[in-house]
Amino acid sequence: MVRKWKTVKEDTDLLIEIAYKTKYSNIKCPPKEEVWSNIKNNLNIKQKRVVRIKSLTAAAFFLIFATFFFLSEPTSVGAFANKIIKNIINITEDTFSILKKVNIEDGLDVTSNDFDDPRLAETQSIVNFDLTVPKYMPKGYVLESIKVLNNNKDQEVVSLSYANEKGGSEKDLIQIEQQSNPDGASISLNVLRENNSDIKKINTDTMEYVLIFYENGFCKFMWDTDNISYAIFGKINEDEMIKIAESMR
Repeated sequence: MVRKWKTVKEDTDLLIEIAYKTKYSNIKCPPKEEVWSNIKNNLNIKQKRVVRIKSLTAAAFFLIFATFFFLSEPTSVGAFANKIIKNIINITEDTFSILKKVNIEDGLDVTSNDFDDPRLAETQSIVNFDLTVPKYMPKGYVLESIKVLNNNKDQEVVSLSYANEKGGSEKDLIQIEQQSNPDGASISLNVLRENNSDIKKINTDTMEYVLIFYENGFCKFMWDTDNISYAIFGKINEDEMIKIAESMR
């Protein structure tokens, strides 16, 4: 009886062995090229996840940095902007980023200026902030046009375009833009860096300015007074920009 049971067990083991061999002999291994391709794809996915995590981490640090300044004690808008610019430029390769916080301790009253040009008087009548104009302009420049964006009374924009005709159809333009900002507003300005473009902070006895130079000779000159942001655009030198800015009344 024992011998018979041993024979049955050996036959059963043999059947199981044959069944396993048959099963696994039918499994085809993928080509090595396919295996290597799958490995590379998995590595790429992991690397992208790491890069994304690093990008999110950098963005989080930037947000904390900006929040720290925005929640710090109120300073003048110009001083705040210049403080931020100095730090942001050091970590931005392709963009000039300017962050500003508007703080107004007391309300600003709109006063009526006397303008010789009726176009300026009309413009003042439809905006809710004191319009200012330059008392100095380089020789030959005259006020050509005025554009107003006042759909939002808390953030209005007036653009003054001055033209200098060179005898013919060619004109040199200087544009002066002034924008009102509501109290407590956080303003972000991103300027793409072009080839050989540069940014410079200028301090005078009365004001702090930011000047952006472009390779084609075009310049953008910016500053803030109270809740008004000013910008001058044109192909004129730094000294002329400062003269125009300091003559704004």
